[in-house]
Amino acid sequence: MSISHTVDPETKIAIIGIHGVSNLEEIVQGIDHLLNDREFRAGYGVLIDIREMRYTPFADEAAKLAEAIARSRSLRNHPIAMVASRRAQLGLAEMITEVAKVRGVVARAFRQPRGGGDLARPADAAAPIGAALGATPAPPSRAGAPPIRPL
Repeated sequence: MSISHTVDPETKIAIIGIHGVSNLEEIVQGIDHLLNDREFRAGYGVLIDIREMRYTPFADEAAKLAEAIARSRSLRNHPIAMVASRRAQLGLAEMITEVAKVRGVVARAFRQPRGGGDLARPADAAAPIGAALGATPAPPSRAGAPPIRPL
C-alpha cells in the first residue's frame, strides 16, 4: 500500500499521504487505518495529501471515494482538506470535495506545489489549509510580542 498517515496532536491535524500508484480500495483502507488510530480524536482536521499520487481515479471512482468519506460516521464530523500539486490532481480533489460537501462534509481542495511548506503548520506556506482544518496556530516566535494581524 502506498498510503501512510500521521496524527499531529499539537496542530490537531491528521495527514493521509497518498504516494505513487494507489487504487481506490487502498485509499479507502488508508482512511480506515486513520480512523482506527488511537491518537486520532474528535476535533481534529484531516488533510489528504495527493501531491505524490501517480494514479488518477476515473470520475466514478472519485465519486465512490467521496461517498465513502461522506458515509463514514467517524470521518464525516471532521473538516477535510485535499492538497494537490498538479492541475489534474486539483480537478480530482475539487470533484471529491464537492461531492462530499453535498453529503454534508466540510471539505476544501487546495493546490500547492511539492516542497511548498509544512502542511500541518498553519504558520508555514500552508496557512489556508491549516486554517480550513481549524489547526491550532503555532505560538508567535517573538516572545511577549503581540501577534501580527493580517491587514
